[in-house]
Amino acid sequence: MAGEINCLDKEDWSSDFSHSDLDPEKCVCQIVFPYELGQFDIKDMDDKGYFLWSVLKKNTAYDPELGTTPNRWLINYVREDFEKNGVNDDVEHVARTWAPGHWRNSEKSYQESFDEWLEKHPEVIYIRGKASLMTYGQAAPQLSVLIARAFGRAGFVMGANYPNNPTGWHEEISVVMPDGSEFGFWADREAYVQDVTEWGWTPEQLPLYMFEGGVWKPVQLPSP
Repeated sequence: MAGEINCLDKEDWSSDFSHSDLDPEKCVCQIVFPYELGQFDIKDMDDKGYFLWSVLKKNTAYDPELGTTPNRWLINYVREDFEKNGVNDDVEHVARTWAPGHWRNSEKSYQESFDEWLEKHPEVIYIRGKASLMTYGQAAPQLSVLIARAFGRAGFVMGANYPNNPTGWHEEISVVMPDGSEFGFWADREAYVQDVTEWGWTPEQLPLYMFEGGVWKPVQLPSP
């Protein structure tokens, strides 16, 4: 049986997507066929760390236990769960309180905008919180990308070196909306720049990266 990749109808992503770091086509591609579909094993809820054809095949091939493909199962599951339960207390709590530390300005900005996002676009809160509940912490950003697709949202994994210890690395989810607005821990680029400069670095020394199609690319950052 042929694998299913594009599980979404055009009406789910029909928008212009305007974002300073992304072409609209990249956002649509991230919804229809993201790199993470071959990186994150949906049935096992496990991030493999890199693209594997075997994972892509497993995610898009019919699974008799699920009665459909894992890809389709995930899309159906989160849509039905969100419609039935919305952003429940557990999902909200995880999405609101999980913060990596050491980026205090980014965390402050994230917290200040949280309630407005929850009121106007609760699906983005659901995406971040639900992924963290469904898999382990380090894999949540990759799963978030796949969950975002169910809502016609373009999810991208963001990454940065810890400003207190640049040998360390942390990843987060960023959700790009059709109007180009962005939800995520590092959505406020000015706050990110404040964080790295307060630790004695420059944005050039500690860039903020976005993962696009298997490649880490630095995003545009304002001058300090």
